Amino acid sequence: MGFKRLIVACDGTWTDSDNGFVRDSWLPWKTGGKLANPSNVTRTSRALLPRSSDGIPQVVYYQAGVGSQNNAYSYFVGGYLGSGISENIREAYAYLCNNYEDGDEIVLLGFSRGAFTARSISALVAEVGLLTVKGLDSFYPIFKDWENQVDPAYQAQYGSIDRSIDRPSFKDPDYMPRLIRIADHDQEGMTRPNIPVKIVGVWDTVGTLGVPELDVAGFRLFSHERKEYSFVSTEVASNVEYAFQAFALDEERMTFSPTVWESPKPGSGARLKLLKQCWFPGVHSSIGGGYADSSVSNVTLAWMITQLQPFLSFHPDYIKDQQQANEKFYTLQNVPVCSWAMGQIEKSDTGALNAVTGRGPRTPGAYHAIDSNTGKPTDRLLTNTCEFIHPSVRYRIQQKGLGLATKDDSPGQGVYEPAALEGWTYVTPGQNLPDGVQVDAHKAEAWRGHGRWVKAGRGDSDAVFVVEERIEDGTTEMALVQAWPGVENHFMQHGWLKLSNCFSQAQADELIGTVWTRLGMSPTDKSTWHGERHNMPKHNEFEASEFAPKAWAAICDLLGGEERIGSYNRTWNDGLIVNLGTPEGEGKDIHGSELPGWHVDGDFFVHFLNSPEQGLLVIPLFTDINPGGGGTMICPSAIGPVAQHLHDHPEGVSPMMTPRAGNPTMEPEKVKRLQWFCDLAKSMPKDAFVEASGKVGDVYLLHPLMLHSASNNKLRELRIITNPPVSLNEPFDFDRRDESLYSVVERKTLKELGKERLPGWEITEPRMAVVPERLRRQAAMREEELKRLQDLKGHADRKVAEVAVN
Repeated sequence: MGFKRLIVACDGTWTDSDNGFVRDSWLPWKTGGKLANPSNVTRTSRALLPRSSDGIPQVVYYQAGVGSQNNAYSYFVGGYLGSGISENIREAYAYLCNNYEDGDEIVLLGFSRGAFTARSISALVAEVGLLTVKGLDSFYPIFKDWENQVDPAYQAQYGSIDRSIDRPSFKDPDYMPRLIRIADHDQEGMTRPNIPVKIVGVWDTVGTLGVPELDVAGFRLFSHERKEYSFVSTEVASNVEYAFQAFALDEERMTFSPTVWESPKPGSGARLKLLKQCWFPGVHSSIGGGYADSSVSNVTLAWMITQLQPFLSFHPDYIKDQQQANEKFYTLQNVPVCSWAMGQIEKSDTGALNAVTGRGPRTPGAYHAIDSNTGKPTDRLLTNTCEFIHPSVRYRIQQKGLGLATKDDSPGQGVYEPAALEGWTYVTPGQNLPDGVQVDAHKAEAWRGHGRWVKAGRGDSDAVFVVEERIEDGTTEMALVQAWPGVENHFMQHGWLKLSNCFSQAQADELIGTVWTRLGMSPTDKSTWHGERHNMPKHNEFEASEFAPKAWAAICDLLGGEERIGSYNRTWNDGLIVNLGTPEGEGKDIHGSELPGWHVDGDFFVHFLNSPEQGLLVIPLFTDINPGGGGTMICPSAIGPVAQHLHDHPEGVSPMMTPRAGNPTMEPEKVKRLQWFCDLAKSMPKDAFVEASGKVGDVYLLHPLMLHSASNNKLRELRIITNPPVSLNEPFDFDRRDESLYSVVERKTLKELGKERLPGWEITEPRMAVVPERLRRQAAMREEELKRLQDLKGHADRKVAEVAVN
């Protein structure tokens, strides 16, 4: 193989990975700063192998983005106004001219204005070819001809007596033939025509450079910059074979409106073999990379590498390394690891300039052609744009992922509901489109086997119809999905999951506001703190899906769907579990294996392996719980022995794990009640225990057979949790004919048993309810609480609304 691959990587605004440092201030006497977060352009370049598997050299030319020279002029003039992009186009193009040999493959990558640069280079190569040594002597005037081709008033410039170019206007059909013919005797002409570009891969091309258009006292600012670059067509350049673009669904800055590609017209002679453009959750820099939390940009990076892999060779473990680096970031920030596609999305349109230039949601599948003279959209709707919506969008919506954050240290506000998809409906594969939705019949049938997003048209107009992208097995995308410790992966590995920011501090405060009155204690006088732990009775209930939608979505996911969960167990309540610690235990470390309270939940029924009464153990945190602050201690390694014990006793066991033969009537056991569990805990390795600590709003989801115990609250800090029950409509099924119907909890149980299924296993005795002593104690507590709460309502200094008495 004698050819090589020339990869030109054009980075985004303010990004220079060769420098890798970002200043904190542009004041000359302040030199501090921080390491830059690499963009996806940088990371794709670094992921490439020097040679392909068959020995073809892969040569990368990296170009820093505009505004990245680490000085105030570059930052403001280049970054905000796009100054310098012309130089970037010329430099990268000149690199190709100087290094290209017949048969080489050209790949162009870019993000933001770098994406504009990459697309401009492909158009320049298509329309001018690659200049020869002779042509490069006249590169600048040729470039200016091309750059101003839509300006009827433009006059060719920069000719001279010794280096004049006899050429017509750029629009003249004879312009390129003239450049090819210009030669001295037997020398080559000024350009090499018909040069193919193998791939253009870009992230969120910024329309009109992202240069804002402002009218001040009738004078239009920045109009020259917009005009000079308005020649770039929305069509894929005629010489490009493969074109890929990732879009930011949640970007709303009007000056960052995306430039959507359109396929060349049939019969145009274009080389295009495949165009694919895909929408992802996130804003501009979420998609192109550059934020410290790279969860979202990792998804778009993996998607782009997957598109490029048939043509380029990459380090096989690069995407996994990036994911592990992001996990480390979460650990250093002391926040729970987000699952796939669930990282922070920081709102990008909060500045004063964006308030002036405007904002609005993006419109997948409904962009218009651009007038090359004005740079503004026309009335013609783009066709054959080959747009897709990535499944990470649906996943983040369904999993109640966090909404957009207003600052970089904020996790996000509310739940993820992209404004760009308001009024859209997701249609599952094979499902008919909603009634009244008009779509081309051939198109509808062709994509019937895929997920589809549709938005009804107005009146008799066709609906907007965008197909959902698929993640195929064996791809880099799938490797990323499998590498993330998401809801399913983390649960399958550990048997538990911690979700952050499931509800707010205000929600928690409202729920626990009367806890001290209910307890009859003082928050400031620990001498009144009698008793270590209090399982309080409930007074009020509320819908879990409304109170903590993110947690509820994960519960449904782990159990195989909301329809499997009993309707009577879809509420949470204020039956708080309070751990105050004791003076004797203050400051004392007690190892998990020595705790006396080990058990498996479910004191109200006879236990079987497939018991539906306890589908999942849920622990919401209503106070911050620091390590040593009385967090629930769990022992994931004990799930297997508990499951095996239940498997071996299909006749059922008591809540204390006594086989039915040892307690036929299943009466509450009063002697050595927790001995079986405590013995099991003592047999576990010393590092087998995890304390469920965290922040207000965190929710732990544990396997129903998880061994757990209250831990010693050596800090004597107020610790409040609840254990809302989650029961199933039907027993767990460990012998499903369709393996895809196994819930995550069922698969985890089978994994702990070392089985793929349990054919023929079934219970041999009827299910029974057990009346626990706990209920009798809580009934008495409830009467005492109600009396104290009712007395409190008569106090003039307390608001009645603070106390709920039902």
